[in-house]
Amino acid sequence: SMKYVHVECLNQWRKVATNRDNFFQCQTCNAAQRAFVVRVLVEREGSDLIAYCLAVEKPFEKSGHLALSGLNVLVTTRAEEPWRSIASVSDWFLIRYKYKFKRTWFAGLLTNPVIVGLCTVLVLLLLIVLCGFFGLMLGYFFPSEEEDVGFLWFLIAGHRWAWLSSVVAKMSTSSRHLGQSQPGWITPLLMVILVIFGTANVITGKIRSEPLGDFSGFVTSILSQLVYFVTYWSVFAVKYATKRIPEEQVRWVWTRTSGGGNWWSRLPGFKYTFLSSICDVLGDNLMFLTQAYLSIIVFNLLQQGMVPFTLLWSMLLLGSRYILEEILGVGLVVSMAVASVFVSTRGGGTAGFWMALLCLSSTAFQALGFVIKEAMFRAYDRHAREHGSRATKLDIFVVTSSNHLWGILWVLPVCYLVESARVGGDVLGELRSGFETLLWSKHAMDAFVVYMVVNLCFNITIYLLVSYGSSLLTFVSLKLTVPLSAFLSLISWPLIGASTVNSFEWLALAVIMAGVVIFKHGNGVREGLLARSGFTEETVCLWPLFQRRKAAPPGYQSQSLSSPLVRSE
Repeated sequence: SMKYVHVECLNQWRKVATNRDNFFQCQTCNAAQRAFVVRVLVEREGSDLIAYCLAVEKPFEKSGHLALSGLNVLVTTRAEEPWRSIASVSDWFLIRYKYKFKRTWFAGLLTNPVIVGLCTVLVLLLLIVLCGFFGLMLGYFFPSEEEDVGFLWFLIAGHRWAWLSSVVAKMSTSSRHLGQSQPGWITPLLMVILVIFGTANVITGKIRSEPLGDFSGFVTSILSQLVYFVTYWSVFAVKYATKRIPEEQVRWVWTRTSGGGNWWSRLPGFKYTFLSSICDVLGDNLMFLTQAYLSIIVFNLLQQGMVPFTLLWSMLLLGSRYILEEILGVGLVVSMAVASVFVSTRGGGTAGFWMALLCLSSTAFQALGFVIKEAMFRAYDRHAREHGSRATKLDIFVVTSSNHLWGILWVLPVCYLVESARVGGDVLGELRSGFETLLWSKHAMDAFVVYMVVNLCFNITIYLLVSYGSSLLTFVSLKLTVPLSAFLSLISWPLIGASTVNSFEWLALAVIMAGVVIFKHGNGVREGLLARSGFTEETVCLWPLFQRRKAAPPGYQSQSLSSPLVRSE
């Protein structure tokens, strides 16, 4: 795919979005271009490609040189001797641009048989991991009496050819809990799979945003909500049909609660997902919109704003209090995230700054949606203890199915409002152009499908690891994807090429990761204090500076804010 750069804005490094009509618009000054490729020729050496392009509107007036998508691009407007093979082209075609693509070391690796062989082996290993992943999904829904067979059982879903009849027979009966007897290798395997899918989710998300450009926000938000709705409701239906979800939980979510209390406490449980879905849709829309304008590492740095915003919302809405170590960790994350907005967008003009700030702001809505769902879990826990229910933990798929039902209803109004604020013109025409770009732009649909498959596997692996392991292991695995994706961004990927990471970004990455580790360690210290001394959630802030505690009521069970489920996007 050929990239077009507005030479007048070359120093600002702005990208140009395209659609199927070959319409190019500079993201910095909005200068419109309509270009036609006349001829692609190969030089005598056979190593370089020369592409001549025509412009019938405002021509470029400067010359420059830059690195784009891992290729050296030479842009010039000097009058040059025309190639003999294009002498028959009509005289009114005015050649204004010359793009010279040179082969890179990465392209040379693809011709090395040893490298190709290693890549083939890696692909086969990835297929084995995928088989294990789907086997684990099957084992999650239909656990077998013969789980001690080991990894091979999860690869072939049973060591007998009659495994299908066994699965069908179990669909009508309830099964035992997975945690009672599970092989020790499941949790480490899931952690590895989560790191792989989490890193791939970041890379494919950047690739997906490239051909969509400005349309990436609402196109991805609308279609992803539809995919989430179908997927999570399908999982919910299977679990409900196999009696793995208690009837009481479904009634609590979808029907009014009888008894005393105020009007809010008597409303159905979906009141929480009704509100959280608005935050999720808005946060996802802004995140998808900004992803095309930011490098992979800067995008990852800004997305760590989930940690301080989660702390802030939990203090305001849940009454949670945090010790000094947690505040210190969050302070490191906030300082580096804010510094990344200013330093990492230097030289990118005001557009880059506002996109970085918008990306950081999107985490506030995502964190608010998470805290509202956390309040839903706590509300059901109180309800279950008051009514003597055996299942005090609300099933995650009861929450996600309800959340994405409202998400389907909210996504169109939210996208309309965001696009109206962004373009301020024909919003419906903008939406139509976005989906036309997805259908007709080269590689747009392919990149989107690959991203959605990876994103679904990523989210389902999170739920599997929480079920087989713990939220702490999930949190650690998710944070490992941040430095790994930063290293992999140095490789030249399709459509996006290779990223450059400066020294400040490496420093910010190290400080943010240290802040996250300190914050999570502080979570463990606070929970240990709760367990040992028995004080309630109304803890005085900034322990150990303040030592006074409030005595716990009889039968109190402490609640702590778990690590947030990282989304997609």
